Amino acid sequence: MEIKKSFRGYNCREVDEYITKLAEMLKVVNAKNIKLQEEEIRLKDEISNTLVAAQKTAKEIINQAKREAALEIERQQDTMTHMRTQLLEARKRIDGILEKTKAE
Repeated sequence: MEIKKSFRGYNCREVDEYITKLAEMLKVVNAKNIKLQEEEIRLKDEISNTLVAAQKTAKEIINQAKREAALEIERQQDTMTHMRTQLLEARKRIDGILEKTKAE
C-alpha cells in the first residue's frame, strides 16, 4: 500500500488504515504461529510416545528371544543327557555281550 503525502505530511487516514491492516495481518500471523506451536507440541508428544513404544517393543522382543534361547538350550541339554544315557546303556550291553563271549 502506498501512502500519499498531504499538506502536513502523510495522509492520517491512510496511515491509520495501513496500521489497521498491519495489525490484522499480525493477528493472523500470531494465530498461525500459535497453531504451529500447538502442532509442534503434539508432534513432539507423538514422537516421544512412539519412541517409548518402540523401546518397549524392542525390550519385549529381546526378552522373548532370550526365553526362547534358554528353552532351546535346555532342550538340547536334555537331548544330550538322554543320548549320553543311551550310549552308557549301550556300552553296558556291549560290555555284557563281550564278557559272555569271553566266558564261552
